[in-house]
Amino acid sequence: MPQPQALVPLGARGMISPCSYYIERRRFRPGPPPTLPQPQLSPRLLRLIHAEPLATAAVLDLGCGTGRLALALAPHAAWVCGADWSEAAVLAARRQAAAAGLTNCEFRIADAEAIDYDALLPAAGAFPRWDLIVAHLCMADAMIERAAQALAAGHCLCFVAFHGDQWSETGRRSRFAYDEEQLAQVLAAAGFRVEFLGVEQEIVSFESAEIAFSHYFTAGDLVQRWQEDGRLEGLRSYFAAGGRTFTAKSHVIVKARRVA
Repeated sequence: MPQPQALVPLGARGMISPCSYYIERRRFRPGPPPTLPQPQLSPRLLRLIHAEPLATAAVLDLGCGTGRLALALAPHAAWVCGADWSEAAVLAARRQAAAAGLTNCEFRIADAEAIDYDALLPAAGAFPRWDLIVAHLCMADAMIERAAQALAAGHCLCFVAFHGDQWSETGRRSRFAYDEEQLAQVLAAAGFRVEFLGVEQEIVSFESAEIAFSHYFTAGDLVQRWQEDGRLEGLRSYFAAGGRTFTAKSHVIVKARRVA
């Protein structure tokens, strides 16, 4: 698989700076039945997080799902709390934490767009404020605003969010997706200074529409959802008009520090 290559910083293209693209292009070749890529933790995000003093930090993971990011950070942090609205996901995260013998983390059922983040601090009062707030593929303007209220000056918000190009060939954009300039403006308005902003993409090309739909866009939960919400029809229209590429992944990675 080709290594991601760094492209020209967006600042040089009239966009905000610093901001860089990391893009991987690959040509699809039919073989064993594939599955559409499942989101993995970004090594870039992890490096940005680990640059902070985790050993003494209380970390809040927003929209934690089954706890993938929170569980990866718990062995390195003083305390980690994961919050998610899904009871099933939180219960799964708790089971994984127990199986791993992790005693410095907890998982709470909470709406990250609505709850006061101070209410998620440990009851014992060992940590008066959150030192670091993180998220993986779960972000909204309200969450950025609440993170700004919960973090003291000098502390960080680090996250990966869907970029506006994610699955753009379907013709429908996720309501949780951000473009670079839009995200920078929301962060600045909330009182954050951007230290890193980059976009990771994976773009797949196909020889023909027939190969794409007979070997790549096949059965699966995601394809089923696309059929139900109209994205699959949009994708077929794109390929019928001559399109031969698909943005399988487009994620924006952010590290922003709270200013006074």
